[in-house]
Amino acid sequence: MSDLKGKTCQFARPWGPRCGKPAKTEHEGKFYCGIHNPVKRAARQAEGRVKLALKREDLRIRKARKEAGEEALELLKLIKMQDFPANSLSYLQSKAQIILAKAEGKS
Repeated sequence: MSDLKGKTCQFARPWGPRCGKPAKTEHEGKFYCGIHNPVKRAARQAEGRVKLALKREDLRIRKARKEAGEEALELLKLIKMQDFPANSLSYLQSKAQIILAKAEGKS
């Protein structure tokens, strides 16, 4: 750590000044603070991408379940009205399969 004494972070964006915080690590000949360390930054960014992917998957599943619930409600309204096509049993079975597939996230 003594070789980092007096060194400052060399991270800089093209549109702004260098960071200037005290250096904590050296990477490929450049000095970085704890925030801008390239290894730690890459790990944080990868973690953020994983969290975002999980959130998107959760939203996709919720949307599919909501749509399946709306279709199930429509099917129950049809049953209540008893307004079926001629081959009502096969119609209801096919609608039920579609609803179940959406609820399970397969479609």
